[in-house]
Amino acid sequence: MSHHKPYVSNSDGQNIPSKEDYSTSEKIVISALPDELIEVFLSTQPYRSNQQIWLNETSFNSEATWLYSFNKDALLKGDCLRLIRVAYHAQYYAISNREVANDQREKPLDILCEVGRSAIPMKMLQRLLVLCELPLVILRSQVSTDHQLADWGTIVDRLTLICEEGFDGEGMIASADVGDFADVIASLVRIIRLAASGNSGQVLPKCVLNQFQWGVRQLLVTSSGDGHPFGEKFKYLSRDFVSLVLKLGGDPSDVRLAHHLGLLSDSSTEFTQELAVAAKRPESSFHSEWAQVAVLRSGWGRKRRELGISAIGGEVNINLQSHRNPVLQGLIESTTEVGGVTLQPTGNWVETCWQSDNDADYLELELQLNEDWRIQRQFCVSRRSGAVLVADVVLGNVPSDIRHTIKFDPAPGVLFKDSNDGRELVVKAGNLSGLILPVGLSEWSKDRSESVCGELSVSESLKLVTSGKQLSALYCPLFFALTPKASEKQFTWRRLLVVKNLNDEPPDQATAIRIQVGGRQWLLYRSLAERESRTFMGQNFTSEFVFGEFLLDGKLKPYVEIG
Repeated sequence: MSHHKPYVSNSDGQNIPSKEDYSTSEKIVISALPDELIEVFLSTQPYRSNQQIWLNETSFNSEATWLYSFNKDALLKGDCLRLIRVAYHAQYYAISNREVANDQREKPLDILCEVGRSAIPMKMLQRLLVLCELPLVILRSQVSTDHQLADWGTIVDRLTLICEEGFDGEGMIASADVGDFADVIASLVRIIRLAASGNSGQVLPKCVLNQFQWGVRQLLVTSSGDGHPFGEKFKYLSRDFVSLVLKLGGDPSDVRLAHHLGLLSDSSTEFTQELAVAAKRPESSFHSEWAQVAVLRSGWGRKRRELGISAIGGEVNINLQSHRNPVLQGLIESTTEVGGVTLQPTGNWVETCWQSDNDADYLELELQLNEDWRIQRQFCVSRRSGAVLVADVVLGNVPSDIRHTIKFDPAPGVLFKDSNDGRELVVKAGNLSGLILPVGLSEWSKDRSESVCGELSVSESLKLVTSGKQLSALYCPLFFALTPKASEKQFTWRRLLVVKNLNDEPPDQATAIRIQVGGRQWLLYRSLAERESRTFMGQNFTSEFVFGEFLLDGKLKPYVEIG
């Protein structure tokens, strides 16, 4: 990806967007009436919404009343966005209400300045809005020179620091802020356009503009197939907003991707054709260890599977989709009991492995628990088939009675149907009719002969319970076959006999499973102790983890093999 994209100003002052680069509604000049400044705010709303963004005089007075009683010590995301909304309108009403006394007209600006001086924002979006955008809006105000929170140099210094601390160097923000990603980009768009409106040759630093350009790419790449930014369950990206950010910071690859995802408006057709000819779409998968965010995808096709993952301290959030149908969404909850005692985390989730190639994407995280136990969490999305793997590996060093529970939140509108005799679940979402198989357990619910037992169930959440007696490790995998007709096909799975030095291995040393759905078959193997040479199905393996598919000639094609 190029570090310089079209339509973005650089630090040398060249290529600053001119008035001709914008449509009539987008032009800004320093001497413009404040209602044109409001147009900047109206055109940079990142989400589709029925909310009335424009404030008429009545609603402005209502917002001003809220502002007078605002508690600046409890600064929330919604409060910051309301402050910015009032700031863009305050200048207009201060000028237009000529019959009102000066002190009443300018009181909202006084309070905004007071909030800007005293508030202590913590999250990245709050810092951008309160420390950079708010003082810049007031600085560009023509109402009064008395209203000034910071000069241009101070704003630029703050903005540079926020971008250096808040981005991973390639435009991705930390997992704790990922739900604010679209709003962060929207704020940067407004700041760039306000900076370009100055008549004194002021330009933003190259480092800020580069992070914005990369941020445009990452916002698109991490958005799901149904138009939700990762971390947002209910908000869809506005097509007009996507068109705008592409004009300011997109390259041809970004434009082609946005067009493929259906995120460009019809009015952008000419722009799309001009920039996207012969351009390649970005890589379908995304990974940032610094941000603790990854998106595992089978590709960019309409039938793709995609699994978004973010780790925030001791929590992991996911967004699983197939054929553009959401399946799972939200926090993964897990509980580990050893000897009847619930273990507690002693640290945060850390990444231990990332692998991406033409066969699959694979991510592994690890969480330390007390009593020298730990959980390794595996995620894998294959490119060759509809297979997705999500698994927990519970590892200890003393044989004990173990019970491990994993809970997932279903996406809105998803239906699950269980079986009378088996442990599988059928998942219905749109045109999707897939299967969820708890392959670490026996296929039949009446089978109690296995040393590892448990249940897959669903009520308000999807829950997998796995338990075993006097084990030092426990493997808890879920296999997802996410295709429109997977549930109509015959399926089965079997735990395989694993041998080491001619002796059968117990289930807390190694687990091998063969899975079949229709005419496709997969192999899943995990070593749960020291990696050694073991044999199953007549083949010898020395790897710690293998997940792959059997080809028509019977040979195994590994998606992932961790040595």
